[in-house]
Amino acid sequence: LTLPMIISRSRFFSFDKEILKKVIKFALPFIPAGIFTMIMELSDRYLLEWLTDTASVGLYSAGKKLGMLGLVAVMGFNMGWTPYFLKRGKEPGARKEFAKVTTLFLGLLGFIIMIVILWIPEIMRLPIGGRTLIGSEFWSCEPVVSSILIGYFFFGTYVLQLPGIYMKEITRWVPIFRAIGAGIMIVAGIVLIPQIGVMGASYAVIIAFFSMSLSVFLKTRNLYSVPYNWIAIIYPIIFLFFSVIIHTNFIINWVVSIFYPVGWYFLALNTEERNGLKKIFP
Repeated sequence: LTLPMIISRSRFFSFDKEILKKVIKFALPFIPAGIFTMIMELSDRYLLEWLTDTASVGLYSAGKKLGMLGLVAVMGFNMGWTPYFLKRGKEPGARKEFAKVTTLFLGLLGFIIMIVILWIPEIMRLPIGGRTLIGSEFWSCEPVVSSILIGYFFFGTYVLQLPGIYMKEITRWVPIFRAIGAGIMIVAGIVLIPQIGVMGASYAVIIAFFSMSLSVFLKTRNLYSVPYNWIAIIYPIIFLFFSVIIHTNFIINWVVSIFYPVGWYFLALNTEERNGLKKIFP
């Protein structure tokens, strides 16, 4: 239906060849990058089926579906993040703004993920129409959910570092970063799954996304340095791993849930970031 409008507004033989070459050079690396992304998302389940059994794949898949909440949060953020940094990236003060966005987003993402990790038993057993949100036969996948969520947290740290790649027009590195993630996920899965089963696959997700994020950081730290608030970055990571390690109960869950935002505001944020929040929430 829109084809006549497109044709009437287009001049098919008036392309600027230099711009077209530049666009193609910029965009082509995203094709293999997409393939490696598919490998990252699917290889864990194939490895589980190969190294264990179908029942383990079903249990793991149930946990990963709940863990996808982390991916949804990151991808939702990225829908606004990419056009923002593409527009703002070369303007004065952009890197300081990117650092503030990193602090705020990771603080919020870490809080959401921590809440789910702490309260995942209650979430799974949430009654809906005489049934529970997750069937009782899958309740044992709780640790998988926690690991997958932490893995997607590190995917968030990867996404936050993309301005350096785009601003310096080195998108040829994107498939390399994704290949690192895919390769490490496969190797880690082959090593860990025979030892600890479904948890080996979930730990492979954490290792893969962390490695992918670290590889971007090592590449861009000198090319496009951003003045990150490292305390604010490390703060949610500490809480995420703490929430997995500790033996929680109702009281501890509430204490940690309340302390996280209070501690984040007073301990993790610097003065400039706190003042910025006061402007947003006067």
